[in-house]
Amino acid sequence: DCLWRYECVAHEVPINQIDRRECAVVIPEVFIEHTPDPPEKRLRLLRERNLPMLREAYARSLGGPEDTRRRIILHLAQTYEGLADAEPHDVPGGEFLTLTATAMSFYMRCIEMGGQSDEMLYAKSRYLDCAGAIGFYAPSEMLRRLSELIKEDPRRPDSAYMLAAWSVKTYGYSQRAIEAVTSAIRVIQEANNLSVTLMPSSRSCLWKTYLLAAKWAAVNGYQDSERTYMQKYVAA
Repeated sequence: DCLWRYECVAHEVPINQIDRRECAVVIPEVFIEHTPDPPEKRLRLLRERNLPMLREAYARSLGGPEDTRRRIILHLAQTYEGLADAEPHDVPGGEFLTLTATAMSFYMRCIEMGGQSDEMLYAKSRYLDCAGAIGFYAPSEMLRRLSELIKEDPRRPDSAYMLAAWSVKTYGYSQRAIEAVTSAIRVIQEANNLSVTLMPSSRSCLWKTYLLAAKWAAVNGYQDSERTYMQKYVAA
């Protein structure tokens, strides 16, 4: 019998059949090239295939292993967040708000269930990103929650970028903000070069953080730093 089998619905991952861990093997010089579907096809699959499959899987999971149900809940959250991203963000009370709030509710359920540390911390990061997108918390509260998350999860690029961005929103292009920005650049660079994580991370974090640094330099009149950060922004 095979030691590893693909499991889960719509988002299959290899699971060890003895200790239930996921596969996190890194083979030197071997890369997986992901070719995304065209946006129209991706959205159609999310609505017409993934959501019905995940809802049915969740109903079947009731009374079963909690780790299986938690993973389905996480995938439901990701699916609703993906659908929300395709909607206009500036329509009051529109589908973006509804879908993002639904994603938040599933991320929160995943967090409340606990379980695998990396999975739970990923859910916390995504929950706060969704909350920020719809203005669920005041900037000071977002910053407080992100600061607490960074203490738990100091090496996640997405969380580091969010802390930097919300520091700028809260403190403007001040010294306090640039400290968060430069710290985020360091965290993201280290993660891109060294980190192995079971949960996905956006590759756009680095260039977005360089752009924050370039804007800080421009506002404060540091032309050489602005030029350096803009060069790194373009390269990233």
